[in-house]
Amino acid sequence: MSKEEKWSDLDLSRVKDLLRKYSTAFGVPGYEYLEISDILREDLSPLVQEITSDGLGSVIGVIKSPKASKSIMISAHIDQIGFMVSHVDDKGFIRFIPLGGWDERTLVNRVVKIALRGDDGKLRLINGVIGTKPPHLLTPQDREKPHKLKEMFIDIGASSREDVEKLGIRKGSVLTLKGEFLELTNNRVSGQAFDDRVGVVVMLRALELLRSKLDSGSELNVNVYAVGTVQEEVGLRGAKVASFKVSPDYGVAIDVTIAADTPGSSDHEKISELGKGPVLTLIDRSFIASVKMYEIFKGTAEELGIPYQVGVMAAGGTDSGAIHLTKEGVPSITLSIPTRYIHSTVETLDLRDVELGAILLSEALFKF
Repeated sequence: MSKEEKWSDLDLSRVKDLLRKYSTAFGVPGYEYLEISDILREDLSPLVQEITSDGLGSVIGVIKSPKASKSIMISAHIDQIGFMVSHVDDKGFIRFIPLGGWDERTLVNRVVKIALRGDDGKLRLINGVIGTKPPHLLTPQDREKPHKLKEMFIDIGASSREDVEKLGIRKGSVLTLKGEFLELTNNRVSGQAFDDRVGVVVMLRALELLRSKLDSGSELNVNVYAVGTVQEEVGLRGAKVASFKVSPDYGVAIDVTIAADTPGSSDHEKISELGKGPVLTLIDRSFIASVKMYEIFKGTAEELGIPYQVGVMAAGGTDSGAIHLTKEGVPSITLSIPTRYIHSTVETLDLRDVELGAILLSEALFKF
């Protein structure tokens, strides 16, 4: 029986429901508290012994083991790329700047959701559309040029600055693009913020599997810190602070990685492919994986017959980039989920890779 056949009958309903829930929640860098932080706290509560936080707002769930003398930090960032309002003009048009890395070509004529929190504490989302100068008014030369973010504005239907301000929108308000969770064929789904809400889903599923084994009498040799980090998309800031607080002996970041298995990409550019299993990332721009950590995860995957891929990237970065530099240094690795069209509202992945990533992580925790 091949690896693919062994794991062909996975029950993917739980990961699909979790991914739908988390990918549609709001939480841009620095404003994770508006929604996503509270959702994670609620879901972590039955799986861990205690929940704490740090000064930047990362959510930290703790599982202590009586046998443990060391600890491992599992990190998945809860922020999504977004924008911040920088100006509202007299006619009510809104200018904005990015929070995280956007491909400006994907922004024109898109729908946005501007986040506000009312006096009752509930999140309100106000719709708007991104506009720019009509193509009919552009010169032939300008039509050939990609639109720049500085040329774009948001139209919420207002007629004046006062209209905008009455709604509670002002300089410093935050927003992101409005996407939709879509089920595709072959256990594949598409949506926004899979970077890195899929990492949060892998972490939660791994904890669910771990909790089941612990309740059945299995024991860990390490304390586990499950951390939903903030502000990753603006420079790994949350992981830097959280790992200093946790002071782990080992680190695992969970994130997406490039699946360029689409037309126009050469074989050497693929990095990973959908449906071939989770990825053990050895290197990116922010870190080099610990050989010891790689061997533990590789050995666990091979022991269980879990298909896996090896990732080698010259660009990008994950929370491992901050964790491995904490204090005296922390052996770390990134467990990645292959994802197409990263940093868009149509990020696409295979649910089987997600569940297999969770199984691999939960089982690897018993190898420390």
